[in-house]
Amino acid sequence: MTGCPTGSRRKTRKRFSEGCVEIVASEDDARSRADAASNLHAAIVYGPSVSSENQRIYYLVRWL
Repeated sequence: MTGCPTGSRRKTRKRFSEGCVEIVASEDDARSRADAASNLHAAIVYGPSVSSENQRIYYLVRWL
């Protein structure tokens, strides 16, 4: 699941910082926790990877 409380969802965004990602057990779990009003959106991501700025980031695979 991805979500940053201070930002809006951008469909073109491909990377998310570790603080914007909540790992859940399954796609169904992610879908059940999704809440657009709280800016939480279900997605498949991979990572974390370390960016050139030494931040841990996740890459968007697809929105659910």
